[in-house]
Amino acid sequence: MGELISVIVPVYNTPEQYLNECIKSVLKSSYSNIEVLIVDDGSNSEVARQCDGFQESDSRVQVIHQKNAGVSVARNNGIRSAAGKYITFVDADDTIEYDMLQTLYDLCNQNEADFVVCKFNEVHENSITQKQYTNETKVIVGNNIVSSFYLKLDIGWISCAKLIKTSLAKKASFPEGKRTAEDMYFVWQLCKMASKIVVIDKPYYNYRKNETSAMADKDLSKFFDTAELIELVWKGEEDSSNQIKANAFFVNNEIWFIRFMIARGANWKCNERLQEIRNKVFMQTNRMVFRYLSNGRRLEFLLLKYFPSLFYLLAKMQTGRMSE
Repeated sequence: MGELISVIVPVYNTPEQYLNECIKSVLKSSYSNIEVLIVDDGSNSEVARQCDGFQESDSRVQVIHQKNAGVSVARNNGIRSAAGKYITFVDADDTIEYDMLQTLYDLCNQNEADFVVCKFNEVHENSITQKQYTNETKVIVGNNIVSSFYLKLDIGWISCAKLIKTSLAKKASFPEGKRTAEDMYFVWQLCKMASKIVVIDKPYYNYRKNETSAMADKDLSKFFDTAELIELVWKGEEDSSNQIKANAFFVNNEIWFIRFMIARGANWKCNERLQEIRNKVFMQTNRMVFRYLSNGRRLEFLLLKYFPSLFYLLAKMQTGRMSE
């Protein structure tokens, strides 16, 4: 039997079927030495009872009830309570493959890695988005870890689909009071501290896409937390060898953010804030970052700077997906 893995599941009024599927997938994992920390973030009494039911039926489940304070607080409380050598996060409406924990645990131990990253499937109401994967593993070490975070999509922004050494996770935290991109900020902290990580290009996590999720919310004001955290990441980079790459991360993602908000129908109040972000991009961009931007993003930069009306029209024609 391997070392204990703490599986942290934040719950807030999750539909009964989804929560059942989630916890069932974790408890039926081929890797059985786990503790499942269900953090109930002030759910209604029915969901709270459902959580308690899992604890009553399986000794590996522990329920932590807290007043509603948001997913970041719930995850941070889970981290503080974790007794395992490793931590993984599973959102309450998602599921994991039966061999995810075993596979990630083996990769972590074999490579003496600080954390392991796998890919995920996008599960829609009636379908699963099919993507091409190589099933290859890649080891990233030292300064290349945070560079990869800034410039590539290998590591990703989500805290799920990762197995993390608890000793590392306890040195980081999710930013409380933020409603979007809190995962990204947490992952960035991990990358800054890690010495070695492993990325496997195979999906073991099933991410449910639904219209009630945070990223599908119609309240656009919350998404400005994303823009603020992108800027905090850039300004938080103190290593001179990474500052240009961090600046490229800022430029790349703030332009994407402006486009995303316009595509989602940002109103005039939002547009004023988007204009402020646009001005920051142009005032605080080192010319050397262009080597790290795709041709498409360079074109968007120029359109946003010299032909903002055209940028706006093109953005309105897009779907507003958060995936790029």
